[in-house]
Formats: sequence, C-alpha cells, structure tokens
Amino acid sequence: MKGGAVFIGDVAKDEYYAMDAYPALGTKADARQLPSMMGGSIANAASVYASYGCETRFLGHLNNRDRELTDYLRERCGIDTALTIYDDSLADSKCLIFLAEGEHTVFMVDTGENDLNLPEDTFEALCEAPLIYTSHWVLGRVRCGEISNVGVLRRLRERGVRVVMDIDVDIVNEARRPLMPYIDILFMNKVGFAAQRAGRGEAETIGELFGMGVGMVVVTLAENGCKIYLREGAISIPGIKVDVVDVTGAGDTFCGSFSLMYLRTGDPALAGTFANCAAALSVAALGARSGAVGAAPVLEFMRSRGVDTTPYEAALAG
Repeated sequence: MKGGAVFIGDVAKDEYYAMDAYPALGTKADARQLPSMMGGSIANAASVYASYGCETRFLGHLNNRDRELTDYLRERCGIDTALTIYDDSLADSKCLIFLAEGEHTVFMVDTGENDLNLPEDTFEALCEAPLIYTSHWVLGRVRCGEISNVGVLRRLRERGVRVVMDIDVDIVNEARRPLMPYIDILFMNKVGFAAQRAGRGEAETIGELFGMGVGMVVVTLAENGCKIYLREGAISIPGIKVDVVDVTGAGDTFCGSFSLMYLRTGDPALAGTFANCAAALSVAALGARSGAVGAAPVLEFMRSRGVDTTPYEAALAG
C-alpha cells in the first residue's frame, strides 16, 4: 500500500446561527449569527484522522470558487488535497447550522453533483490506499469511465483496500444493497438505525445487514455510547457524561477515530472506547472540527475517566 487513507466526499463552509428555540413550519424566529467554520462530514472525519499524525488524503468534488476549502484542509489540517476534482458547474458547498435547545439542525446546500467520474490515475491512487472512508452518497455515484460504482468497489476489494462507509441518519435501501458486500465497516447513528429497523427487532435488522455482506456495523448512540455488531456477537461501549456545547461533528469525530484505531489494532472494543472518548471530548467545544485536537488531549481525557491508555499509546505510536 502507498500513501495514507483517502477520505472521499464533502467539505463545506458551515454558517452557524444560535436560537432560543427552533421554530415550527410557517413561523418566524430570531437567530444570532455566529462565526462561520469549515465543515463537511467527510472533511471533518479526515481532519480528526490527520490530527493523530496520520498521512491523510482528501478527494472532493467542488467548484473553483471553493478552493479556499481545500486550501484550509491542506494548510491548516495537513491533509493532501491533490486528488480533488474541480467542476465550475457545481454550486457553492456550504451548510446552514441552527443551534437550539441543546441540539443542532443542519441544512445542506445541494451542489448539483450527480456523477463522480474518477480519472484513471486517481482510481489507481485509491487502489493503493490502506483505507477509504466515504459516504453512501459518494458510493452511489462514483465511477471510473465505463467502470460502475460496484466495479470500482470490486477492484478496491481485489487490491486489499478497506472501505468504510458512514451512512449517518440514512438507511441501506434496495438501491444500496449491491454496495454492501464491499463495505468493511458501516457506521450508522441511532436515528439511521431506528429507521433501518422500521419496527423490526435488533437481531433481525443486523442479520439482514450481515446477509447483504457488510463486515461490521457500528451504531453511535450519542450520550449512550455505541454498539459494535460483529458476526460473532455485539460489543456495547457505555456513554460518557460531559457538558455539551455543540454536538456538530461528534459523529465524524467518532468515526474518524474508530477507523484509525481499528486499522492500527484490529480490535473493535479498543477502537470503540477510543472513539467514544474522542467524541465526548469534542462536544465540549464549538465547531465541527472541535474533535481534531490530536492524540494527547484524547489520551489525557481517557486517563481522567479511568481508562488505561497503554494500548492506545502503543497504537498511536505506530
């Protein structure tokens, strides 16, 4: 394998607004504008991953007006953005985030991206990566010339690349089923998992996902921690109580941290504990990149909560 992990997906400018209460449809409410920050779910996870001192690459699909976003990733986060594809037919990449009553509501601007056609040299770079972290949206539209999205995934599997997919609040529907045999880790949050269950039992739902070919399912449960589903059983990691400032990006912090620790150790319990602590630390500050603090603060936080950090220090040193 050559180079670092590749994160494929969105980077955006996050425009923040604070509200006393979120309004009902058809009403008006005052909002206080807060400083804008760089965001985008995949870029957030990439920033967290890079903050641990790991070689990290980002492949976005943006217009040239948004080069400030990739400049930020390169100059401030140490992420290699050379793989990014620019297309001026796309709209500006940004999100509107409203903070109210301890929660956040996010409006994501549709950039008009319908197709991600990888140049052959870019595809070859992906085939040499140890890990690819992306979303269901990307995998639904990626191709390389005449090679379909499933063909791209099949080639990656043949080359030994691990593929991680964050589906967030969405579900694995029939259209996404063909992708699942090539997904090593599927991340979902509690909202997405509840939608996936659709009233069915937990075991039935997980069995269905494994039947599609998914390697591992990790469900984040916010303040209640996470649950990791393996074919041989499940691992529950309890939540960590903290004073919450902003939960934006907490899931990205979790998933980026889990991906690194699992890649380094192959131990899902270690990865889950580390990611849980990293995410808990991130919600104590404002901004989607609040989790990109590096290893030292996370390890210190873990020690303050009575966690033996010896195996984590060894993994991060590698």
